[in-house]
Amino acid sequence: MKNLIARTALISGMVMPFIAAALPQEIDYNLYQGQTPSVFLNIIRSVGKWMFAFLIVIAVIFILLAAFNYLTAAGDDTKIKKAHKMLLYSAVAIAVGVLANGIIKVVQLIAVG
Repeated sequence: MKNLIARTALISGMVMPFIAAALPQEIDYNLYQGQTPSVFLNIIRSVGKWMFAFLIVIAVIFILLAAFNYLTAAGDDTKIKKAHKMLLYSAVAIAVGVLANGIIKVVQLIAVG
């Protein structure tokens, strides 16, 4: 378990600068000004973007860990099954994240028009 935590921390430390560079650099300073529903939608949009980026980072880390487990399995069925489950769960996490991001867009379109 300690080895998994150390590998996850190492990989996330290597991946985070690239994710931070890929995020949009615009900052909405008018988030809390005004009395319109767009303030609430801006908050939802900001939280959704951050959660989606975090989910993708975690999913990529687990995909890399699954690939590492596949490579180091050396024919061990338990490690291969573990890597397969990690890859499957990572794919499910990405699918859920994409669907959640799509639901946010649909709610925004319905609310704004």
